[in-house]
Amino acid sequence: MGIPLSKVIDELRQRGYRLTPQRQAIIQALLDAEGTHPSAQEIYARVSPQFPMITMATVYNTLQVLEDMGMVTPLGFPGASTRYETADGPHINLLCLRCGRIDDLPLEELPELQRKVATDSGYLIHAAHLEYRGYCPSCRAEMEDERASAHTSA
Repeated sequence: MGIPLSKVIDELRQRGYRLTPQRQAIIQALLDAEGTHPSAQEIYARVSPQFPMITMATVYNTLQVLEDMGMVTPLGFPGASTRYETADGPHINLLCLRCGRIDDLPLEELPELQRKVATDSGYLIHAAHLEYRGYCPSCRAEMEDERASAHTSA
């Protein structure tokens, strides 16, 4: 479950940020993409037809503001554009090394793990990010098919 638009708007206003139509469209595009972890370029592509004069700088600046507020988490992996997700509670990100797919896996035990880390380390935890990298079910099936084909043709 993602962050409600009204919460983002209220938080922006409380922190003194202007809520331009372009900024609101960027936020809405990000929230509409919940679960797909869009890149800044994908957000730009969704918003630019409505606002042809918008720039990538506006998208990046808005994403930075949301990140500073703790409402967006950037997800980076080697050789690919940074992807963004709305902060939607404790979960693990599963990243496919082959196709770049990112899935969220909610896990009830994560808040307890975070409390243990805070207690054991003495840190006041502001945010946590846990990810596992591997191969999604579709890529695993394709890789198994490719191995089977290589064996039969050898």
